[in-house]
Amino acid sequence: MAKPVDYSLYLVTHPIPSLEAIVESAIQGGATIVQLRDKTSPRPDVASTAHRLLAITRRHGVPLLINDDVRLAVETDSRCQLGPSGVASILAALVTAGHGSIPTVCIGGLDASNAARVLSSSRTPTKMLSGIAVVRAILHAPDPGVAAGKLWATVLAARVAGVMSRVIIQRPLSHNMTNLLEALEAYNAAGRPVVLDPVGVGATTFRREVVDALLSSGRFTVIKGNASEMLALDNSPSPRQQQGVDSTASLPPSTLAALTQRLALRHACTIVLTGPTDYISDGRVTVRLENGHEMLSAVTGSGCALGAILAATLSVSGDDVLLAAVAAVSVLNVAAEVVEHNVSII
Repeated sequence: MAKPVDYSLYLVTHPIPSLEAIVESAIQGGATIVQLRDKTSPRPDVASTAHRLLAITRRHGVPLLINDDVRLAVETDSRCQLGPSGVASILAALVTAGHGSIPTVCIGGLDASNAARVLSSSRTPTKMLSGIAVVRAILHAPDPGVAAGKLWATVLAARVAGVMSRVIIQRPLSHNMTNLLEALEAYNAAGRPVVLDPVGVGATTFRREVVDALLSSGRFTVIKGNASEMLALDNSPSPRQQQGVDSTASLPPSTLAALTQRLALRHACTIVLTGPTDYISDGRVTVRLENGHEMLSAVTGSGCALGAILAATLSVSGDDVLLAAVAAVSVLNVAAEVVEHNVSII
């Protein structure tokens, strides 16, 4: 089965110098799909450019589209005819017609200054934009990779709200299991998401053996834990032996990001490493969330709560596991921020 196309950050190109280098930098920064649009060059030149871009996009696992006709839309001035509520109206019409699953992107003058506002206003209760399509915001940026990274982060943040809206509407049921191998096998057979929380895996040999048995018995969609737990899974030395379920590791950001990505690749899943700064990786993309809150470390069971939230967001996010993980961690962190001035921790 082909991997679903990610329309989050849709780069539309036109003939400019160093196009190949710009496209590669944009993909490294976060562009998820590329379209070659060239209405003026001779066909042999377009074909040559297409072959060079295809080699780049294939290397990064990003789709390349080579077909585009916007002349009719330009001649009829479609953007003006749509009006300020046009995008939301289109999304609602797609859902009403039974085509709500069709990916939909928005294009036209989008950049870092207005992308968040457009994404926020272009949604209905049941559907939002799949992403944004940009041209100049990346192609003419001083650093295309940095520009793409900022835009991708903006889209990701906007999509978190959509995940939580679906959780509220669908109200998924989460089954909390404790070392149930048969249940793990059943969920794997049904293709349902499973979250592993290797609590205190580095504290005792017994805990490590149990987690090893679980990892060898089935597939996990997400594995979450603090730095010490992830170091134990990685067989890396920790600053000192883990005490109970608490994290004792203090490592530089680059090391934590690399650890998260390495474990994601090793276990073919998405890794959530929690702490003052959270790291999430599916092996290809690694996200750093810097809104961690000290309240969470003072509340026993906050990690278990995150596991339940992960199960809920995974159940409504289809194949986009990275988005589900970012949504779950973000909503817990924001919840801690909201109650900061209303709850006293003794």
